[in-house]
Amino acid sequence: EGLVYPDIQSAIDYIAAQTEKTGWTITVNSGDYARFTVLDGLDGLTVAAAQGAQVRISVADNSAAPSPVSGGHPDTGGVSIRSAQNVVLEGLQFVVGTQTAPWYAAGVSTHSDTSSKGSALVLRGCTFTGSGMGIGLFIGTGTDAFTVESCGFSGLREAISMYGDGVTVEAISVTGNQFRDCAFAIHGYYGGGPDAGTLVF
Repeated sequence: EGLVYPDIQSAIDYIAAQTEKTGWTITVNSGDYARFTVLDGLDGLTVAAAQGAQVRISVADNSAAPSPVSGGHPDTGGVSIRSAQNVVLEGLQFVVGTQTAPWYAAGVSTHSDTSSKGSALVLRGCTFTGSGMGIGLFIGTGTDAFTVESCGFSGLREAISMYGDGVTVEAISVTGNQFRDCAFAIHGYYGGGPDAGTLVF
């Protein structure tokens, strides 16, 4: 609709207040931004850097949560994807600070303690830069599909951390990425049954 907001969370809050919450795109101009939370029901949301833009987002920096948190939706320290499907983050530069508590603190996370989980997250052309600590992407239990494509991870304890207790993989693709100075490129596990899909790395 051509609306302009001073930060990413304000744009997300606007979308969340609409009757039709799905399929929106937020285009972000160059600058330094605070972290944000993708709220429930914002299926198909794309948050993308404008063409040629340098969009830096500070995460895991002990900043205040951008949206109210609860027992079901704890603060993950970074960009939280709640119960939203097919969210795309594209061309964003995540500057990962030194926050390591709670244990699932991460630059981008699908962790929640509710029964309804976000899945099919896509990270495309993003970078995660840390200082030797922390997690880039945290995939929480209940997320059965995600894609990480043409991204860069450097200076992290774990680039991608997966916790798939009792969850059967549907489709996971981690391709065309670059990992530098990370203790783990991928660390974690999945459970589930014999009818699992594939994890491509």
